[in-house]
Amino acid sequence: NGCLVLWVAPFAGGAPAVCDNLLNTFMDFLDADVIVINVRGIVYELEVLPDYFLHCLAGDLCPNAIFYFNPSLSYVTSNPRLETISWMRRVTGAALVSICLDLAKPYYYNTVRLLAGECDLVVTTDRAADAELSKRAEGRVMQGWHVVDTAAFMPRGQKRDIDVSFVGKFDGHYDYREPFLTHLQNNGIELFLGGSTAGRFLSNDEYAD
Repeated sequence: NGCLVLWVAPFAGGAPAVCDNLLNTFMDFLDADVIVINVRGIVYELEVLPDYFLHCLAGDLCPNAIFYFNPSLSYVTSNPRLETISWMRRVTGAALVSICLDLAKPYYYNTVRLLAGECDLVVTTDRAADAELSKRAEGRVMQGWHVVDTAAFMPRGQKRDIDVSFVGKFDGHYDYREPFLTHLQNNGIELFLGGSTAGRFLSNDEYAD
């Protein structure tokens, strides 16, 4: 239909896999041509400054929409400047969608807070937007992910056959979680594990089930 979307992410094609999972979900419903920009790859493989690359790309392609994943502090060396993201929107007239992967963390929160005034839509995950963010992006906040989708977790009359479910990482920086999970398993607790460490990724509906 002639609609072009730039999908700007700091880690497309790599960890964390949630970025690619969300992209695949959008692709199922998005009737548009999508160009995925792996910002980290631009820096470390092409050895080009991300701001210069995005500046040129946006000017040449003039996309209809830009989806921007707010990066984490772990990728700060390859993060584009917020001024660049703002400029891309203004020079192209594209709709800007800011997707925050973890609003509970201060670095993520500050990034989305600073961009909120520029965005046509702010999508939250893991935590609902607070009063300040809701005011900055009034009428333009979409509360995403399961913690704000309480209807999905209403009783359905199904048998509960899992004692405890854990969806998240328990290796690397999060290896302190593993002994607790092992303790439950060793004491006869029926445990369901999901997430990247377990190699099992769930949709919101699957998680609710």
